[in-house]
Amino acid sequence: MLLHELGHDQLHKDSAIAKGGFQEFNIFDMSDNRIEYEANIFALQISLPDEEILDYIESGYDIQQIASIMNSDINLVALKNDTLISQGYRFRHLEHENTFLRYDK
Repeated sequence: MLLHELGHDQLHKDSAIAKGGFQEFNIFDMSDNRIEYEANIFALQISLPDEEILDYIESGYDIQQIASIMNSDINLVALKNDTLISQGYRFRHLEHENTFLRYDK
């Protein structure tokens, strides 16, 4: 969660200022919000290094095992998988929820 917020700080200061600040109830909801998606990508790029993920994949670990070992959410690992695919790795697409880290009070 902290890395997600750091992503906003680094990527979206101008948007936050223009809107009068981010609305807390929308945090992590990627379903229709590019800003939340980008903050999630920022967080996973720091918390889930490519080399470590690739080592686990090459060792035969599945997505649940990788998430458990790395103390991460399975949906964040699936999103990381998508970023690796976009970089040219040939993995199958893994489903993830668009609202998996949404904060609900």
